[in-house]
Amino acid sequence: RSEAPRPTRTSALNRVLGMLSMLVRENLAAGDLRRKPEEHLVMDAPDQADAWHAQGADDGPILPVYHLNALACSRLAPAGGTVIDLGCGSGRFAAYLARQRPDLRIVGFDLSAPMVDIGNAALREAGVAGRVELRQGDMTAFAQELPAGTALINCLFAMHHLPAIGHVDRCLAEIREAGERTGCGFWI
Repeated sequence: RSEAPRPTRTSALNRVLGMLSMLVRENLAAGDLRRKPEEHLVMDAPDQADAWHAQGADDGPILPVYHLNALACSRLAPAGGTVIDLGCGSGRFAAYLARQRPDLRIVGFDLSAPMVDIGNAALREAGVAGRVELRQGDMTAFAQELPAGTALINCLFAMHHLPAIGHVDRCLAEIREAGERTGCGFWI
């Protein structure tokens, strides 16, 4: 494994403050815990895809979440393994993970064609398209499409886009089937 560049004190402090801010907001927010799917289940409108892509930029508000999840995925994925990113959106997390772990191959699945198109263009521009690829695909029916060497399935910021609990159950069943067939781990 290659080591990520050491963050500066300022960038490390900003990450910590960003994560603390998110944790405080999440834990102090009023409301009930009933499942409420995302208003736009598939972000098919180009402006939605562009807006989500911007949120995941290296200076965007989602970076602390990407960093935390990249640490977890990095610990779970063996050297040279393949990681599946379900509901990958525009691939910002996949690109972040690829920069932290240049030995990994990452394949993302998302229903939104605009997300996949924006993401694959950004991956080419970032120089990681040879190791990271986004495909249009359904996270409730993906287990038969797994590439050889799948070591880990990741699902981040995606299940709330599924319209009903039955779809969540199907997604989890697919993850279980993939794990039984390939022996891969998962991170949700």
